[in-house]
Amino acid sequence: MPQGRPHQPHGVYWTSYADYLAHNLSVDFKVSNMGTDFAYAVQVTGSTANNGVVCTTAPPVSLGTITAGGNHPVTLKYAVPADASSFLATVSATALDGCSGSYSYPEPSAAV
Repeated sequence: MPQGRPHQPHGVYWTSYADYLAHNLSVDFKVSNMGTDFAYAVQVTGSTANNGVVCTTAPPVSLGTITAGGNHPVTLKYAVPADASSFLATVSATALDGCSGSYSYPEPSAAV
């Protein structure tokens, strides 16, 4: 059974001055397969956040196959209100195991 989860973000940045002015923040995540088998058809299915922050990356984001113990980077963009000094984001993902069993991952949350 694949055991995966997005890790803490490893990059939080404005991709351009235009994104900075528009308050569109990019956050890099690593989706990891912590199981002993491959995780197939891995997809980020969405993200929710608090403090008025909205994920603007359209789901699903297909990541393909992640090997056992492997990971795959994914960048999500968030519209951040000017008065938000921080936010907590939850990333959701799905994956299939080698027998086409489906798994959903609603965790973890990452403080940004």
